[in-house]
Amino acid sequence: MRTTSVLTLAALTGLAAIGVVHADDLAPRKAVPKVALEYKRDPAARRDPDDAPAKSAPDLPDDLKVVVTVSPQVAAARRGAPRPAADPETLGDKAGETMALEATREWGWRQYWRAGFQRGAREALNDPRPATWERREGFRYGRLDPRAMTVGGSIAQDAAVDAAAGIAADRVRAQFADLSRDPRNDPASPGAAAASSRFMPSGPWADQPVFDDVFAAMPFGSAPGLSRDARAALDGWDAQPAGLTRDASASRAYDGAWKDSAYAFAVWRDRQRPGSYWTKFGPGERDRFRAAFFESFDDTFAAVDLRQVYAGWRVGYADGWRYGRAVNAEWAYRQGYADGFNDGVRAAAAMSFGFLFDKAYAAAYEREYQNWSRNPRPALEDVHVVDAGGDGVVEPGERVMLAGNIVNYGGADGTADVSVHGTILTAGDDASVRVAARSRVPMPRLVLAVAGNVPPRTQADLVVGLDDDRQKVPVYVSWPLELANEPSIESDPLRGTVRVALAVANRSRNPMRAETSIAGSGEPRRDRLDVPAGGTATTEAVYDGLRPLDLLAGTPRFDVSVARDGTLQDTRTVTLAPASTDLSSPDLVSYMIELAHTQRVPMRDITQARALLMDRMRADWQRAIAADGNPYKVDFEEGSASTALGELVRAVGGTKGRFANPDVFDGAGSDISALAEDLPGAHPMLRKWMKKLAKRVG
Repeated sequence: MRTTSVLTLAALTGLAAIGVVHADDLAPRKAVPKVALEYKRDPAARRDPDDAPAKSAPDLPDDLKVVVTVSPQVAAARRGAPRPAADPETLGDKAGETMALEATREWGWRQYWRAGFQRGAREALNDPRPATWERREGFRYGRLDPRAMTVGGSIAQDAAVDAAAGIAADRVRAQFADLSRDPRNDPASPGAAAASSRFMPSGPWADQPVFDDVFAAMPFGSAPGLSRDARAALDGWDAQPAGLTRDASASRAYDGAWKDSAYAFAVWRDRQRPGSYWTKFGPGERDRFRAAFFESFDDTFAAVDLRQVYAGWRVGYADGWRYGRAVNAEWAYRQGYADGFNDGVRAAAAMSFGFLFDKAYAAAYEREYQNWSRNPRPALEDVHVVDAGGDGVVEPGERVMLAGNIVNYGGADGTADVSVHGTILTAGDDASVRVAARSRVPMPRLVLAVAGNVPPRTQADLVVGLDDDRQKVPVYVSWPLELANEPSIESDPLRGTVRVALAVANRSRNPMRAETSIAGSGEPRRDRLDVPAGGTATTEAVYDGLRPLDLLAGTPRFDVSVARDGTLQDTRTVTLAPASTDLSSPDLVSYMIELAHTQRVPMRDITQARALLMDRMRADWQRAIAADGNPYKVDFEEGSASTALGELVRAVGGTKGRFANPDVFDGAGSDISALAEDLPGAHPMLRKWMKKLAKRVG
């Protein structure tokens, strides 16, 4: 109860400190830095120690068990032969036996304790049971942290100042923005409820706990209830708690060298002081001693009961469990503490916001009202561009002006400085205008000219500056007459005719006379159109006597333009889509059949027609490989025309032998077969049936 009373007193002190803030001191502050938590605990809080009892130690892993390779009977038989006490072999036997007993009684127990400790700590860290109470207790105590109240008050103060300034500005602006209204100084607060939508503290405000910091604060030696043997096992153990408990492999904690005779001999040799019998041995004596040491160590080791050694695993597991449980609990407590601290900050801010908002609003409203009533507040109103011609279209090289008003919403007279700049203008301009309080005046005259090299259909902005304010006014630069959409083109290759139609749009407010030109084969076809304001007018030109092969190949091009009073307004180049690769059009095949029935045909026409036929076969191949099945095989077996090649075979087969000029199709089948070898894609069956079908062409 004593600790809780201290916290409550600290919280009340924080509230009192917030309560004495004066309205003049309510200025926005910088972002509150995150608090480094100290994770204090309530000494009166005691958790149930049995809420997460330790698990029984698992069986010792097989890879840690000792494998005995020398039988006790052999060792006893070897020791039966007496030797002199000072003999190197006798001394070696005794030293080996001593070190083997030390290894089993001390070294082995420590290694198994370490391995068990690692296993127990790791499993305790993964046990969720200790975390529930500790997290809840950490949340409770973190929420009572006195700094949470202080931080919450600071956040509420900044939020109240911002919300009050915004709402006061909106209220004052609403009064002065209506020139028909007489503004009144009405500082009555709307209440914190009206500002609640502007108050959304997000957090977090506490540094998040770091898991490795818990291990740094809780080394292995802090584990509760460690025995003297357990603490001896910790001596010289350089394992890092954080890494050791995360690694599932026991080899990180267990070192099997303790049962190695070579390791034991190295330890024994390092203990020998100057003047010992080992230092007086010669090379031969040392070899005999070493051999006897190794044999004695192994024999003694094999005869020892290792159950006491293995007991270190069970003791270590229990000690590790308690350590891991303590770390787990501390980690959960710190997480809960941080969450509770953030919740305490949020609660303190919410509790303080209403009180602080009322104070801040009165000061903000008075400041904003005086600013509007004692100063000019100029603003732009309905600013737009007007062209000099008055037709509503801003043309390249045309003079323009700004229309609109400058309004002074403030309660004092003032002078407004207006400037205009833009990339499409030859130069900018600026002017000053005097505006009385609570009134509006027209935009001053500014000399502006659009550059003559601005391309038609350019969308740009003029930047209009009023004192420190900037506003972008969009401008569309173009000629009044435009070609609406793309001109359409239709052809009849077999008759040698082309029809080009175009529509002219008038973007201005005035009716205009358009001069159109369609230039293709021969003299340009010109026309004059009366285009109504904001409307369109159409015209067309028909060309006869064109070469069919040119139309089939899509060779003709037509330059279309529209002008006004000799000034070019818009242009297009119209091309004809080749009919030879249009698989839905039979014109190419029909034309070639017609050529075959004509006795005298220029070889140039036959060569060009055959080349267009190869283009058609390439397009036919692309459609065939995208289709299901084998359409060439179907056309071959059923005599159908699902492919362009099948269509050609059917057309040629119906009149074969009756051609007046067989040169048109002679060898065409061989050409198609040769083409089939070069077509892209790995489609051997398609290629096979395409060549079989091509043989029927001729």
